[in-house]
Amino acid sequence: MHASASLRRPAQGTICILGLAALLAFFPPLARAEDGDSKHLTRDYDLEELTLDLTVDMAAHKVAGTATYLFHPLTDDFASLVFHSEDTVVLAVHVGERGKTKPARRVRLQDGLLTIELARPAAKGTALEVKIEYEAHPTTGLFFYAPGPDSPEVPAQAWTQGEDRDNHHWFPCYDEPDERFKLTQRLHVPEGYQVVANGVLQETRSDEVPGPPARRETTFVYRFDHNLVAYLVSFVVGRFDVAEETWEGIPVRGYVPPGLRSAARLAFGRTPEMLSFFSEYTGRRYPYPSYSQTCIWDFPWEGMENSSVTSLELGTLHSPRGHLDYRSDSLVSHELAHQWFGDLVTCKDWSEMWLNEGFATYFADLWLEHREGPDEFAIERVETADSYVSASTAEALAALKPGEEKDEEDGEEPAEAKGENGKGHPKKPLELKGDLNYTKGSVVLHLLRHVLGEERFRQGIQAYVARFADTCVTSEDFRKVMEGTSGEDLSWLFDQWVYGAGVPDFSVEYEWHADRKSVVLRVRQTQPESLGRGVFRVPVELGFGLVESSGATRVERKRVTVDARQQEFEAVLPREPDFVRFDVGCRVAKRLDFPRAPSMLEAQLLHDPDVTGRYEAAELLAEEGEAGRRALAKGLASEPFWRVRRRIAESLPVADAAGAQSALLEAAGDARAEVRAAAAEGLGKLRGDWVDSCLLDLAERDPSDRARAAALRSLAAVRTKGAAAVLRRALRRPSHRERVRAAAIEGLVALGDPAAVPDLLRLATRERIGGAIPDLAPSALEEAATLAPKDPRVAEAALKALGDVNPHLRAAAASALARVRSAKGSAALLDRAKSETDPSVKAAIDGALRKLLGAEAEVTPAAGADDASKGTDELEAAAQALEQEAAELALDSDLKKLDAQRLRLRAKVQRGKQQGDTKK
Repeated sequence: MHASASLRRPAQGTICILGLAALLAFFPPLARAEDGDSKHLTRDYDLEELTLDLTVDMAAHKVAGTATYLFHPLTDDFASLVFHSEDTVVLAVHVGERGKTKPARRVRLQDGLLTIELARPAAKGTALEVKIEYEAHPTTGLFFYAPGPDSPEVPAQAWTQGEDRDNHHWFPCYDEPDERFKLTQRLHVPEGYQVVANGVLQETRSDEVPGPPARRETTFVYRFDHNLVAYLVSFVVGRFDVAEETWEGIPVRGYVPPGLRSAARLAFGRTPEMLSFFSEYTGRRYPYPSYSQTCIWDFPWEGMENSSVTSLELGTLHSPRGHLDYRSDSLVSHELAHQWFGDLVTCKDWSEMWLNEGFATYFADLWLEHREGPDEFAIERVETADSYVSASTAEALAALKPGEEKDEEDGEEPAEAKGENGKGHPKKPLELKGDLNYTKGSVVLHLLRHVLGEERFRQGIQAYVARFADTCVTSEDFRKVMEGTSGEDLSWLFDQWVYGAGVPDFSVEYEWHADRKSVVLRVRQTQPESLGRGVFRVPVELGFGLVESSGATRVERKRVTVDARQQEFEAVLPREPDFVRFDVGCRVAKRLDFPRAPSMLEAQLLHDPDVTGRYEAAELLAEEGEAGRRALAKGLASEPFWRVRRRIAESLPVADAAGAQSALLEAAGDARAEVRAAAAEGLGKLRGDWVDSCLLDLAERDPSDRARAAALRSLAAVRTKGAAAVLRRALRRPSHRERVRAAAIEGLVALGDPAAVPDLLRLATRERIGGAIPDLAPSALEEAATLAPKDPRVAEAALKALGDVNPHLRAAAASALARVRSAKGSAALLDRAKSETDPSVKAAIDGALRKLLGAEAEVTPAAGADDASKGTDELEAAAQALEQEAAELALDSDLKKLDAQRLRLRAKVQRGKQQGDTKK
């Protein structure tokens, strides 16, 4: 790409013909952004409105223009205004009473903060205005794409991604979630491009821009006349086809790459139905005047819920063939649910993120329940709870630090926050971090619905949305609303599941007393005392199944509260039950140790009307050998629900590998692709001619790419004759989300086939085969490094990918360079570490450097010379200086420590060589 001079449009609307270099020659910048992380600041002003008037320079990968805020102070003697701002050059700032602004007395841009001093202090509540003229070359928050000689398929696009604190890299703002304002965006782009931005398009205008060279640009003016927070400000520039429909008079649009309008209808076709469902469930009609979903290039996340304009990855789109294996409903409904939970009602700080993500996750599941039925919902909930329980390990719990002080990342708690942890500090969610915001957050809501019942839960949700619309909230706000509508004290539930951590570990024993015709369940909670609590209080439904000779099943249920270390529960029954359940419906996230006889589990699998009971039995029977295999085979033949059949197919080879073949071969012909895929995975644990034949047939003829992918992995596992050739052919087969090629790569790596390296590198360097999207490039690069770490082509590809715009590919490049272990790779990693802004890539680079440094240490001779040369002393002195600087500066301290380690290793090597020369 070639850089070109930027044209900046002044706020008055006149056209500026000076290039940026000439402009800066006449008007040097007031302030330049220095390297540094966004720092927390205490907001002492209230923003009312933001107007962005920006030229988006697609060639130079920058924006330039003005950000104008209307605001008023929250304190008297208000003397300075502070915003987050990085990657910017500030050209001029005017501030003062509205309509009477003057040049700022002083402007300072340092350590991620832009400080603007007023000419004179203002009183609390004064109507003020600040206009910031600036340009930004964003390193994150705003991303630019363009075709190149090696990638002609890449479209010219620019798009933003603000969550959580990245938007201040392209416009100065208060980049925290507890402040809301109205928004106007006036965006000037080269003619021929479209712009999608928050709110309603109010004006489109085409103008000629004087040269040289002369050109035309289009101005798009979008107005969002509602309140939003800074991280939800968004625009997308590109060329799109548009699929448009309406819902109750509201435009609903899908923006997709040219030629894919039909795919948009397949992906987004149920959006109007979702709008109706969420509006009815929350009691609040969709709050904005339009809704758009834009599928953008190389989006490294699945979706982002910017207010009224969701951004989605290209993989959301799929063909009718892809529709056999994939439905976009889960993603589309999740991001749409955010328009209520996250956008209309926003968490007050990032530690409360579950109020955004947990709600969107759970409401996407409520949509699933509404659209597909209770069985789909129930198993989705079980699998989500299992995901949370798997992550809530003893090691993870030990790493948690209950907050007696503020979280440095989240900053000071607002003074109005309610609730304390017993030590005078506001309550904060403890374990709801990262992915657990999604999984555990939805677990909390599911348990709350179980405790309150559907009617009171829905009433509480509607009251919550009505009370806090257009505001920012905490967990305590939510708790109080739910208590107010239900009439129940819910502090115990929030203390355990929001402010506490971990799950209950239940050990359950069953005993039948024939003399009094009763069942006794002895329940123990075995989780260790941790984080100030040891015993959970949870409502649990017990179930006792009685199977009649006709095959009909009656389940006696009893709801109990488990709230002690040891308890007994008794139920009187007409006879001994055929199966016993603890937590019917699996509504409580837990670990459960409940031994039952194989015959009882078989009865549960074949006769329990609750789908979660059959799913549970399918999993437990895997541990019962031949008896379990026979029961699973019966269940596979009779089970009506595909997700249980899939679970059976997954369990069969574990239950009895010797006898599972015939049942798995039968499952390989199931009507559901998911079951066929599970059967193919299971066959990969077996051996035999029929296995090879079945896998080859699935791999090359099944209509489902999911089933084909599973068969390809299993072909490598059983080392079927000719498997490598089949896998290499599969590398040329496009599929939705690259499912088939990804499986082929896994298989080729498992076979250790070096002939696959050229194909892997072609994918890793983002060259497209048949229109493939870049999902596959990171894994292809890493696996190429696994197969051929000494191949110079691998090192070259990894070095190139380290500078790619896609963060997933940069992270993969770091991992690949750690395997390659080249001198160029080490230097490139150290250099990239100094400019990298993405946290996940930083972590990957850090891990790669540690591996490389560790490898150097292993081959370095031990230091033993009494005297070192002057060069060695200089290295040691430099290392000490770096370590001292790292201790004094929080900024880049880890990087400086790594540099210091490297210098010390070099000194160690040099000493060893000197020692060897002396001995010679």
